[in-house]
Amino acid sequence: MPLATIIQEMPADVKKALQDGLPSFRSFNSADAILKQTLLQATHGQTVSILGVPDVLSVGKGLNGAKSAGWRVAVSNSGAAVAADIYTMQRGGKYPVPDGAPRLACLRQGPEVDNMLQTITSITAPSLAGQLPAEPFNVQLLIMPGLFTDALLLQPQNSGSTTPFIVPFHTLVGNVRLNYAYTEQELIALLRPIAEKWISCAPKLSRASGVP
Repeated sequence: MPLATIIQEMPADVKKALQDGLPSFRSFNSADAILKQTLLQATHGQTVSILGVPDVLSVGKGLNGAKSAGWRVAVSNSGAAVAADIYTMQRGGKYPVPDGAPRLACLRQGPEVDNMLQTITSITAPSLAGQLPAEPFNVQLLIMPGLFTDALLLQPQNSGSTTPFIVPFHTLVGNVRLNYAYTEQELIALLRPIAEKWISCAPKLSRASGVP
């Protein structure tokens, strides 16, 4: 079976949240007409998971500790790109939202969106495809804010056939390569020193802020 990328279809409630929320964003209303229409008519996107600092420590759960956060829908036209983030996490405060309820949280533009779309396209290009098994992968997003890295998470569609691969498209970590297919263990080994530094600094930050 050849290498293939599969972009998942959004559930009906996620698609409705996208369509209902877009008109309230000024950046959407001022966007190129084709870009607006493409985003409004989008039916597929990437599920988003968040990997936290504790997850990559030696006692962490790795990818098993990643938390589902929602969806991202990204489209492009004539060199311009925009991504819509639909959150599904629980929200407290004055206007609480239960876990699993989708709402359009923000629109993104800029190099990170461009890089994400280019990396998705590159999966089947020779330089990246040569690093991956010849089988279909679901293309998801793995966001790692405390680890200064965002990546595509390639989950094999055939359960148990192979391990997931992680392909960074944005990072501030010097020894993490972009457009490179890492196994979970390989990437965690590179990110763990960042996590350990965060943990070692936490008591000092607490004292500086007056937190007992």
